Amino acid sequence: MLKKLFSRKNPYTTAIKKDIAEINTMARDYEETRKQLVKNVETINALMGR
Repeated sequence: MLKKLFSRKNPYTTAIKKDIAEINTMARDYEETRKQLVKNVETINALMGR
């Protein structure tokens, strides 16, 4: 049964792989946004002299 589940033709496996790839992309985007926000906050703090 497991062999059948993870066979290349199984649409569920393909869908799950696509979902995982999408989640990884979202996580990467989130991480980039978070870094940018931290940078912006540091810049604002520096400008305000904190």
